[in-house]
Amino acid sequence: MKRVRVAGIVLILALSASCGQEQTRTQAATAVAEPPGEVELWRQFQAEYVNTSWRGNPFDLEFTGEFTHVETGRMLKQFGFYAGGDRWKIHFMPDRVGEWMFTTRSTDRDLDGYAGSFTALPSDLPGMLETDGIRWRLSAYGPIMPILLAAGPFVRTDPIAQTQSFVDWARDTAGARIIGTTLLHFDGDSPRTLSQADRMYEDDAEGERFHLPAWDRMDEFHDALRDRGMGQYILIYGDDESAPEWRGLPEGRRGSIGRAEQRLFRYLVARFGAYPIVMWDSGIDIGEYRSPGWIENFAEWFRANDPWQHPVASRTGSGSGGVHPQSATYYSDGERTLPSRSELLEKVTSRTVPTAMTDRYRENYPSPFNGGRAEVRRAAWQMLLSYGTAVYISGNEHEGYLGRDYASDLEAAPDLGRVTRFAEQHLVNAGALSPADELVLSAEGEVMVARAGGEEYVACVFSGRTLTVDLAGSSGALNVAWYDPLGGEHVMAGTVTGGTSIEFTIPGSNAGETTEWVLHLSAVEPGGSSASDPQSR
Repeated sequence: MKRVRVAGIVLILALSASCGQEQTRTQAATAVAEPPGEVELWRQFQAEYVNTSWRGNPFDLEFTGEFTHVETGRMLKQFGFYAGGDRWKIHFMPDRVGEWMFTTRSTDRDLDGYAGSFTALPSDLPGMLETDGIRWRLSAYGPIMPILLAAGPFVRTDPIAQTQSFVDWARDTAGARIIGTTLLHFDGDSPRTLSQADRMYEDDAEGERFHLPAWDRMDEFHDALRDRGMGQYILIYGDDESAPEWRGLPEGRRGSIGRAEQRLFRYLVARFGAYPIVMWDSGIDIGEYRSPGWIENFAEWFRANDPWQHPVASRTGSGSGGVHPQSATYYSDGERTLPSRSELLEKVTSRTVPTAMTDRYRENYPSPFNGGRAEVRRAAWQMLLSYGTAVYISGNEHEGYLGRDYASDLEAAPDLGRVTRFAEQHLVNAGALSPADELVLSAEGEVMVARAGGEEYVACVFSGRTLTVDLAGSSGALNVAWYDPLGGEHVMAGTVTGGTSIEFTIPGSNAGETTEWVLHLSAVEPGGSSASDPQSR
C-alpha cells in the first residue's frame, strides 16, 4: 500500500498522449509534482495518479476517494476518473472550512491506499445551489431566482477565451446564474451528421469510451462558470434522432439503470459533481424512450451517489411526457407554453420542492411559447414574484440554443439582467417574498404583487396610470421607489405610512405614456434610511 506524507499528496504526471485503448499499460511516471495544501471553499482539490497495470476498459476501473472533514467527521466519497494515457484523477470540492483528510480506494493496487490532507479556506463564491422548501437558494448567499440560458455545443468546442466572453455576457448582461445544454446527442444517420468534436463519446464507441477532449473542455467551461458564481443545468439525453436508443444505450431490465448508463453517470459525477452550482436532469422528452421505473431509478441513483446532493429531477409536462420522480429534489416542469400567473402559482404551491420551467422559452421562435422580447421579460418578472421559480430561456437561432451569435440572438438579455440586478441589489428579504395579488384593489392593467410580511412589497405594473394597494398589513413607514425594467433606474419617491389603502400614480402616466414599472416599498430603517437603497448599505 502506497503512503505519502500527511501534509499533502504526491502528484504524479504521465507524459503519455494515448487514451481510450483497451490494452495493458506499462509506461512509467516521468515527472513528479506536489499540489498546494490549501484550497478555497467551493473550488477543487485535484489529485492525479499514474497506473501502469490497468487492463480492459479504463472507464470501468473502480477508483474512489474518501474525504473526511477532521473537525466534524463529515465524510464524502467521490468517484475518481480515467483521464487518458496511464492517468487517473480525483476532483473534490470542499464544502466546509478546515482540514480534510483523504484515502484512495481501488480494486487496482496501483491506485489503492494513497493518503493525504489539505486545508479548505474561506471563499468569496456564493456557495452551492440548494433547495429550501419551494424556493431556490445559494448556501453562502441566500434565496435567488435562477435564470437559465440554453447554450449550444460551442461551449465545449470553442477556445476558452470565446467561451469566457459568453460567460461574462451571460452573467453581466443577461443576469444568468446557470447555463444549460443537452449533454449527449446521439446520431442515427449514416454517415454521421455530428462531428466528433461535438460528441462526449468516441465515435462508434457510444456507451463504452468517452471522448476526453470534449470532457476536458467542459471542465474548463465549468471552471469559468464557477469563478463567476455560476453553474450548469445538465440535461443528459436528447430526444428523437438524438435519443440514446440510436447508439445502443437502452434502459436495463425492468427499468433499471443499465451498465453503460452507470458508466456514464459515474463519469458525470466524477467530472462535474465537484462544482457548487449543478442541476441534474435526465433528458428531453424522456418518456419517449424511458419507463417510469427508470425515471425513478435515475433520481435515486444520483441521490445515492452524488456526494454533494446537487438538485436532481426528470423533466415532465405537456411537452416532455415522463413522470416526476418521487425522490427528485426539484420539479423539472416541461410545460411548453408559459403558464398564466394563477396557473403558475397553482403549480408551484402544490409542490414540496422548488420548480424550474425547463422547456426552453425561445424568444421569437415558432414554438408554443411564441413570445418576443416583452413576453420573455415579463416571464422573468413573473417567476421572480412566484417564489423565485427558475426559468429556461434562449433565442431563435440554432434550434433554440444560443450559439456564437448569442448577443444578437437574445434581444431580452439586458431586460433579464435588470430583473436579476433588482433582486440582488434592491430586495431586502427575497426569501420571504410571497405572491399577494389580492392586495391590488384597483388597476387599469395587469399587475403582479408579492410581499414579505408588512415590511416589503413589490408590484410589477405593465400598463395604466394609477395603482391602489392594500397596505393594511403594514404598521409603519415605507419607502417608495420605482424601478424601470427597461432602463434599470431605481428612483426613490418619498415615503408612505401603512395601515390603509394607498393609491400610487405610475411614473409618466400624466404625460400619457404607457410603460412598465415596478413599485418597490420597503420599511424605513431606524434613522430614516431605506433598506432598499444601495447607498444606505
